[in-house]
Amino acid sequence: VGLLERIKMTHHKLGRYNHSELRLGDQSKIILLRNLIEGLGFTFSGADSITGLSGLHHTFDAIGTRDQNILLVVGGAEKLAKKENLSSNPRIQMENWRNNSLLSAYDVQSVLSQEGLVVDLMFFHNINYKIRKGGNYNEFEDWVSELGLPHDIELSYAMSVNEISLMSTEELANAAQSIGASFLTLDSLSAEDIISLTHKGIGTDVKKDILSKLRLLQYFEPPTDELLLSAYDLSGSQNKDFPKILFDTSKYLGHEPSANVLVPFADFNDPISTAKELENNKYIDFSHDVEISETGIKVTQSIRKTAQGSFVIRILNSLGLPKFAKVIVQAIKGE
Repeated sequence: VGLLERIKMTHHKLGRYNHSELRLGDQSKIILLRNLIEGLGFTFSGADSITGLSGLHHTFDAIGTRDQNILLVVGGAEKLAKKENLSSNPRIQMENWRNNSLLSAYDVQSVLSQEGLVVDLMFFHNINYKIRKGGNYNEFEDWVSELGLPHDIELSYAMSVNEISLMSTEELANAAQSIGASFLTLDSLSAEDIISLTHKGIGTDVKKDILSKLRLLQYFEPPTDELLLSAYDLSGSQNKDFPKILFDTSKYLGHEPSANVLVPFADFNDPISTAKELENNKYIDFSHDVEISETGIKVTQSIRKTAQGSFVIRILNSLGLPKFAKVIVQAIKGE
């Protein structure tokens, strides 16, 4: 093979794997988080640093407050992970972000809980790997202008001979879920969602629609029947008093249960009635070790790894159920 042919082959190999990262600038990120947090009914405040139980200072992208509830958006560790990691390997950077985020959440939650606050956590991963516009930055800028995306949005683009390893969104979500936190990644947002959420004049209905689509709204306002079904599925409880205990705990944690979606004819304010209706419709079966029906399997699997599933783990933890350790392992494994 001649020199020219070898050069062509080398260039072809270098272009075999493309990797792009799209992330919001600080200004757009704050607007987006403000819209989300206010849409959830919290009073928004910007990024801040809080000292944890260990004495370490942890940076959070945003904070929301509502009565005795405080919402911490755990994302500041992403910059720290990138700064500390000299490797350009994106998977290592993602793993560092995950580990630092878990540390921040544990450390600060311990302090705030001792002060009588009910702590909600949201892991926010400010990177999108799905919107792949790269190779020519002028084309990217034209694309940003054409769509009306925020102009502080950043793009990195690389080509590699070998496939570039990433952590899946599911792996990151499982890390959040393991401690009962909700999870949001820029990967979950379409270009239209990004445009809407980075607009200062966005309406309440639009916020609610996006929050519902992302299932973040269901984390803070869980439908009673989904809440019960998820909890039975994860805990295996056969306690007849369990629905009422779970319902009351949800309210105490500042997460008011909302209207049923699986059994809409049952009174969602009556968890016992809702549980009986779930049983009547074969979603659950109390005659065995909580058996989920064929229809129920599809439903619970679709909600298990969402923010709602994370909240159920948080409730089970607060109730101190003996099977909680097993639930954590299942969540991390993705079972």
